[in-house]
Amino acid sequence: LACVVRTKPARGVPELLAECLGREPLPAEASARLWVELRAGETGDEAAVQCATPWAQPLLCPLTCVRLRVPARGRRCHHLRCFELEAFLVASVRAVF
Repeated sequence: LACVVRTKPARGVPELLAECLGREPLPAEASARLWVELRAGETGDEAAVQCATPWAQPLLCPLTCVRLRVPARGRRCHHLRCFELEAFLVASVRAVF
């Protein structure tokens, strides 16, 4: 029995950051739909959500506690809060899987 593992060269944060920033952003309609879906999940009923004021998002990254420069959130994330893209990439590059 033989096993072959092919690895790609490690990419640095600048390369990953450039790749992320070069991708198409989520269209406004999809963002609005996601907002409604995630807010509905808080109560289980979309009709039950009534906000007297806009639901404010913190401007601080939960990873670094520093003001966001490039706010990001994964396309498949089920949370509303954004994180600082570069801080996430730095942490991900250092992670061992």
